[in-house]
Amino acid sequence: ARKKAMSVDEANALQQIEQALRNGSKSLTISSFPKAIIPDMNRLFQLEEFNCLQCKSVDLFNLFNQLSKLEHLKKLSLAGGNFKILPSNISALKHLEDLNLKDNNFKKTEEVNQSISVTTDK
Repeated sequence: ARKKAMSVDEANALQQIEQALRNGSKSLTISSFPKAIIPDMNRLFQLEEFNCLQCKSVDLFNLFNQLSKLEHLKKLSLAGGNFKILPSNISALKHLEDLNLKDNNFKKTEEVNQSISVTTDK
């Protein structure tokens, strides 16, 4: 059986993740990731900022579970994701200080810890 070809957006994201690993980057930006599950980022333990821009297919519950293992993560952007529901496990992101939720369709964001600075369209 032939393997399904990888989209350009997926290939770019995987390349960005690998590059961040090699360079020990503290910041990582991926755009338009086309799948629900982002590849394992547990080895990016030094990551302080993660931007998942226009990642409309990403499963946030799974993403937050992954990111909760990154003890240095302080900034997270989900801008342009068109998301409607913010999973309650966002509370597992214990060190998060800054959350960008612009250009989404969240009904409520009460799940977010009050000490986190949240940017929305409202």
